[in-house]
Amino acid sequence: MKKVYLALATLIGSCSLAQAQFADDSVSIGAGYTNQSYYSLENGEIDNIDNTDWDLAFSTGGYGYTFRVNGGKGTTAWLYPNGDTSAWNTVDTSGITTWSKLTNSIAYWSVGALSKPADPNDAFDMGWGVYDLTTHHVTGDRIFILQTRGGNYKKLVVESLISGVYTLKMADLNGSNETTVDLTKANYADKNFGYYDIDNAQALDREPYSSDWDLVFTSYAEPIVGYGPYSVTGVLANAGIELMMLYPINDPFSDQDTLQGTFTDSIATIGREWKAYDFAIGGYVIADSTAYLIKTANGDVWQMVMTGFSSSEGKFVFSKKKLDLSTGVNDVAASAGFINAYPNPAKDNLTLAFDLNGTQTVNYALYDLSGKEITNRIQTVSGFSSIQFSVSEFPAGVYFIKVAGDDFNATQKIIIQ
Repeated sequence: MKKVYLALATLIGSCSLAQAQFADDSVSIGAGYTNQSYYSLENGEIDNIDNTDWDLAFSTGGYGYTFRVNGGKGTTAWLYPNGDTSAWNTVDTSGITTWSKLTNSIAYWSVGALSKPADPNDAFDMGWGVYDLTTHHVTGDRIFILQTRGGNYKKLVVESLISGVYTLKMADLNGSNETTVDLTKANYADKNFGYYDIDNAQALDREPYSSDWDLVFTSYAEPIVGYGPYSVTGVLANAGIELMMLYPINDPFSDQDTLQGTFTDSIATIGREWKAYDFAIGGYVIADSTAYLIKTANGDVWQMVMTGFSSSEGKFVFSKKKLDLSTGVNDVAASAGFINAYPNPAKDNLTLAFDLNGTQTVNYALYDLSGKEITNRIQTVSGFSSIQFSVSEFPAGVYFIKVAGDDFNATQKIIIQ
């Protein structure tokens, strides 16, 4: 079943963990999706910047070597199939229409179009070049053909990565206008990528600090069966963010049935598939029964529900809520897997929330203030999940819930009303 949202969602959900409310928000990347919006769940939009001014993005981390292309805005890449770098002067692009286009990974930022190894089992194959264990240099061994955003064709070799400096060689297909470019990682410290505009021969510092944002609303190229690389609009996560798609759930604005699943670090977990264009109504249809949990780099967990999309404005509409996973006055002993028992006070049902590595057998027991065991139960629990059991049969008062897994123990004081 699908639902059409024509305006901001007005539904308000109560969070089982903290009775918090959803906040409605939106960002726009403009008509034609010309911009991209870097977004912090805590602080809102951090930067809204032009996404049409670059062709190549290069990773800036100490051990990074990735090159991505701006596929969402028309930059296209092919691996030259007729020779290695020794064929530079004899490049022949006859038959290029039959060559497979290279695409960025939509699962990991670290796998770019030019960085996919010929042999995935070769740890020293960096895609565009080969890593030398002795010198720690990467030396280019592949020729790429690029079509820029402006429609110009270039041949390219990433010649080397030495001491944090990439050296690129580019020329027109006939060898004219050959140039060498150095791109220094240190010029873009604390950012995921630096950027390069081929047609204007310009390096660009255009990205906010990686510590400042969680999500980017943008257009990007995604391989789609039957279409090849296709420009789509969606939501990608920053490196270091973990996500969980919750589907199907009865109510995406309720937490009662959402604490089940496993977090993933795939950057396109939200992606594009929460919306689909319906030609019959001339608008976008938003998937219902779907929400997302997002664990930020500092350990906060947010629930997010996509509620609308406007193509004329490139506007994403959504609701978000931070889940209060703190234990505070509940006196939970330190543990590596148990999050919280809620609601506290409890009247009908008590929920135990977990964030476990793998699957564990969990024992949980309720004790009164004298230390008498009231009930004891055992259940198998996996990943980010919850256990719910009825406490309505127990007299009102103060109790302790003791929870033990394969590698943790925790005790929490609770009140039953």
